[in-house]
Amino acid sequence: MEEIRFEILQLKDEFRERRFRGLRELSQKGFAVSAEQYRQVYSGVCPPDVLPDDIFARFNLDRPEDFHGWSLSVGDIILLHQRDGSHAYFVDSIGFEEIPGFSMRHDLEASLAQETLERPEAMIITLRGASRE
Repeated sequence: MEEIRFEILQLKDEFRERRFRGLRELSQKGFAVSAEQYRQVYSGVCPPDVLPDDIFARFNLDRPEDFHGWSLSVGDIILLHQRDGSHAYFVDSIGFEEIPGFSMRHDLEASLAQETLERPEAMIITLRGASRE
C-alpha cells in the first residue's frame, strides 16, 4: 500500500498568544493564519486514506516517542501531502478547517530553506550583503 507524507505544525513561540484559539476567535481579533507563524514539530508517513481525525487521535492518545511538540490542540496544523497536492487542516474548536493556500506557502518556505542548506554559497551571499551595524 502506498503511503503519504504528513507534517504536524505548531505555532512558533513569538505567536504564543494565538495558541489554543479557534479560527472564529482569531478572526474576531483580526489575526490571520499563515505559514510563517508555524514550525514543523513532526513529520512522518501514513496510509493514503488517513483522515486528520486519525492523526489527531494518534498524537493525543499514543504519541510517538520522537514527537516533541505538545498534544495536538486547537490552533495546530496537520499538513497532508497527497497525490492531488498538499492540504493543510487547522485543528479548530470542533473538527478541522482546511486552509486554502497555506500548504503552498509552507512548501515554498520549506524548499527555500532546504536549498539554502544544500547550497552554502547562498548563505555566504546573504551574509556578505549584511551590514555590520
